[in-house]
Amino acid sequence: MNQSRIVNGDRSRIPNFVKKTLSLTLQKKIIPPERFWDLLSFEGNFSVDLGNKQFQVSHTGEWLENSLFWKGLAGYEPISFELWKNACQFSQTILDIGANTGLYSLIAKTVNPSSNVYAFEPLPSFNQALKENIRLNHYDIQVIDQAVANFMGTAEFYAPQRGQGNLYSSSLSLEHYKNHQKSTPIVHQVQVTTLDTFVQKQGIRSVDLVKIDAEGQDANVLKGFLNSMQQFQPDFIVEVQSDEIGQEIQAMLPPEKYLYFNVDEVTGLKQTDSLRRNYWLNFWICKVENCAKSFI
Repeated sequence: MNQSRIVNGDRSRIPNFVKKTLSLTLQKKIIPPERFWDLLSFEGNFSVDLGNKQFQVSHTGEWLENSLFWKGLAGYEPISFELWKNACQFSQTILDIGANTGLYSLIAKTVNPSSNVYAFEPLPSFNQALKENIRLNHYDIQVIDQAVANFMGTAEFYAPQRGQGNLYSSSLSLEHYKNHQKSTPIVHQVQVTTLDTFVQKQGIRSVDLVKIDAEGQDANVLKGFLNSMQQFQPDFIVEVQSDEIGQEIQAMLPPEKYLYFNVDEVTGLKQTDSLRRNYWLNFWICKVENCAKSFI
C-alpha cells in the first residue's frame, strides 16, 4: 500500500486543534523526524523569527511551511535568506518574481517596513496564500497576479494537481514542467507582463533589488527588463536552472559590472567568474560597490 496514502489518511483523521497543540508543544522542546512533519501539519498561523523581528505565516500544509515551522529560516535557503535580509535593509524598491507564498517579500517588508515591495505570482493557490500572509502581517506589499517573461499577453501556465507533484516547479514552460514532474499538469491561462512595462506603467523611478525564481524562465524575465535594468542597475538573487540559462543571464549582467557568487546553502558563498548550474541553483549577483553591504 502507498505509504503517503496512509499518512494523509491519518492526518485527515486527527483533529486540527490536537495537531496544532502538539506541534507547538514539541517545537519548544524537540524537532521530530521529518517523516512525521506531514502527519503533524495543521491549519493555522505560526511565527517565523528574523532575529529581533518576526512575521506570521499561514500554514498551507506544503513542505515549505513544514520546514519553516520546525526549523525556521535555517530549514530552507538560509544563506540566500541572510543575503536577502541584509540587502533589503538598503533597498527602497524590491521586486519578488515568482513569489510563491511570499517568503522573500515578507522578509523584505519585515526588515525594511518603508520599502516598496512588489510580489509577482500567477499560480492561484500560491497567490491566495501570498495575499493571506500579507493580510496576517498588515503589510502593504503589492501583489501582481501575473507571470513575468519577455512578452505581453496570455500564456499557459503548468502546475500539478495538489498532492500529485511539486507545486514549486510550476512553470510557463511545458518542457521545464515535464523535466521536473511526472503527473499530467493542470493548465492555467495567465496574464503575462514584462518588468519594463510594469515599471513604466507604475511610474517606478528606481529598482534596487530583485529576486527571480521563474522556473526556467529566469533569463526571459531579464530580457523583458533590459531597459529598466540598464537604468537602475539593481542587485539580484537568481535561480540558474541550466548552463544555457546561465550564459544568457551572464550576457545581460556582464562581469564588468557585476560580481557573481554561487550560493551554497550549507557552506556559504563562493565567488565565481561564470553562471553555471549548481546543486543549490541560487546565485547572488551584485554590483561591486554593493556587495560589501550584503555580507554584513
